[in-house]
Amino acid sequence: MPVQKLGDGAFTVLRYYRYHRIVAHDILLSPSVEELFANTARAKDICSRCGRPYFLSGVAHLEEVLRSNNNQNLIQAENDFNEAIRRNPYGLGAYLMLGETKILQGDFAEARKFYERAMKDPRNKNAALAGLKNLEKNKSGAGLESSPLLK
Repeated sequence: MPVQKLGDGAFTVLRYYRYHRIVAHDILLSPSVEELFANTARAKDICSRCGRPYFLSGVAHLEEVLRSNNNQNLIQAENDFNEAIRRNPYGLGAYLMLGETKILQGDFAEARKFYERAMKDPRNKNAALAGLKNLEKNKSGAGLESSPLLK
């Protein structure tokens, strides 16, 4: 009996399931930051159009900023969130996280714009409102509270 070859459709399905496993399981359960970044790189390679790996990488970089106060991670987080938005402009969670990034960078006017954009998604509304209230309470930026998103 001849061996059947997998068609393009079967290959696409296999890639989808491999990508989904990495994003839904491997990235979220990575035991170390290094492994998390390796898994996001694998997901980026499998789906060059997807924004989710960039979003997850950006969140991890923001968490690293809070742990190490490394400015390079802050820059990388901003780049990842911008790339996530470029790939999926309707993924408003990236706008919320860009607002958090801008607060850490001290750019409060830009943070406000990103929070306002993120509020268009009901899932982000409460967190975006909390960010906006925090900005209003401290117009100068002095004494800004740590965001509940980054705790």
